[in-house]
Amino acid sequence: MAANTKYQPAPQRDSLEESSYAQPPPSYQQDDHAALLGAPRSEDDNLPDDFKASVFKQDIHRRTFIRKVYAILTVQLFATAIASSISFYSAAYKSWIQNNPWMMYLGLFGAIGFMLLTFWKRKSYPTNLIFLSAFTAMEAYCISVVTSFYDSKIVIEALVFTLGIFVALTLFACQSNGYILVDTQLVMRHYHVEEEIAASISLYLDIINLFLAILRILNSQQNN
Repeated sequence: MAANTKYQPAPQRDSLEESSYAQPPPSYQQDDHAALLGAPRSEDDNLPDDFKASVFKQDIHRRTFIRKVYAILTVQLFATAIASSISFYSAAYKSWIQNNPWMMYLGLFGAIGFMLLTFWKRKSYPTNLIFLSAFTAMEAYCISVVTSFYDSKIVIEALVFTLGIFVALTLFACQSNGYILVDTQLVMRHYHVEEEIAASISLYLDIINLFLAILRILNSQQNN
């Protein structure tokens, strides 16, 4: 019985099944290598990874620096606005500062002196903040003396125009020219990240000069 049994060949696989297994399984050696050493670079990516990390850290430090500058600038402007508003709400203070012009000169030269001291100790904390506070107080007093001779309506209008112009110029600082724009570009690009005091003083003086210029223009228009 067994001798008469013929050998039967095994059934052939389907042609589609053969084509699906024609390729060998993928190798995972390359993926393991990429996980350890990083993914392969593209043809256009020629920057080293350590350079990318350095640029990323510099961008973070620069953003932190800009936030510090504008925080200090906000405090300076707020102090100046308070000092100027006192002359409108206190008749005694207004009369005193107008009848004692020597205090104006004292505040002017004091502001210059403390500004120089602030630049000298701009990296020495908290000495730089002490000198900066004294400079801001002297400058705020001088501005309050100037604004006391103007109508309160004109002062408020000049303040609104100044803030609006400064915000607009700051938004386009990288694309335009002008003394505020140049100083804003210096803040964003060229000042060292530890020189937020010097950067805030530069912007503060620019805003004060712009405010005084607008104040004179509005006053001349009212007189005409």
